[in-house]
Amino acid sequence: MAFSFGGYKQTQRLALSGRHLQAEAFLTAARRLNAFEGGGRQGTAYVRALRFTHSLWSILRADLSRPGNGAPKALKQQILSLSLFVEREIARAVVDPAQARIAAMVEVNRNIAAGLRPPVSPD
Repeated sequence: MAFSFGGYKQTQRLALSGRHLQAEAFLTAARRLNAFEGGGRQGTAYVRALRFTHSLWSILRADLSRPGNGAPKALKQQILSLSLFVEREIARAVVDPAQARIAAMVEVNRNIAAGLRPPVSPD
């Protein structure tokens, strides 16, 4: 019987929920962008990484803007501000794919993911 890593990864995604799933989405965006930090920021894969990041932040912005969102107002404002920063960096990265832009977006996505993950308890 052969097992594939892809099947394991799919099962793992199905088992994730809530904040864990959100954290994984931001880590995925960071990984996709990180692949281009060293160079090669042209072509379809680069555009897909930017598009994925854009979609993720658009979804987050829409969720924060809906009337029933229970997040504290100050937190919403901070995240919406980050969202605007990421949107500007994506637009700039299309025209001028400077390494600093990519690194900044990777860092923001990683930090959001870290904030979504529950603290690890020392055993």
